[in-house]
Amino acid sequence: MIAGLLQVVLVKIGSTVDTETGEKIVQLLIMIFQQLKKVTENGLIAYSGLCQGLKERVNVKDFGQYILWALEGEDEDCARVACGIISDIASSLKEKVDVYLSSFVPHLIKILKSNDHDRRTKLQALCSLGDLCIFAGVPFCQLYLTETLMILESAGQLSLKSAEFANDPDIVEYFEELRSNIIDCYNSIVGTVLEAGVKEEFFKFVPGVLSFLQALAKEQN
Repeated sequence: MIAGLLQVVLVKIGSTVDTETGEKIVQLLIMIFQQLKKVTENGLIAYSGLCQGLKERVNVKDFGQYILWALEGEDEDCARVACGIISDIASSLKEKVDVYLSSFVPHLIKILKSNDHDRRTKLQALCSLGDLCIFAGVPFCQLYLTETLMILESAGQLSLKSAEFANDPDIVEYFEELRSNIIDCYNSIVGTVLEAGVKEEFFKFVPGVLSFLQALAKEQN
């Protein structure tokens, strides 16, 4: 509750504070992490609020290593919040987020492939991957198209198994969110592949995309 309130406050004040004050807040969060010798969920939530408020003025360069630590750590809540921060950074920096692709994307892909993270963290990781694709555009597709499409194909096949868990509303809700994120990712990719000059690479996955969409349409009908 306190962390959520702090996030709201930082979102509100972020757009009104100067860059120097925002920098001091970031350095304070970093100092807390260093003193505790760990990344905390509350600190990450605070940075998320600051990021949403300051937008392109937020300090990502210094704080980035702590986002990576959270993604690599064993604290599931911290990993999930860190994934969300990547989405915040993408929407804040827009196309300028491309300079952080090589830092963030491999960690997101590792989470999506891992058996050690829960489904909510993976859902947020997939959402963040889609946001990076939306805002980075061409550089993202040129670097990570094939691996992303492989993940989407696998996730799509998993999401079609929702009928097997019809008696578990939590699982059903998760599969619905998963499908929505998959479709959003595909939309982001389709709008970029021609400009990125990687349409041949994308065409290899078209049968799988169509199969996924047909299965969804059949289920709804």
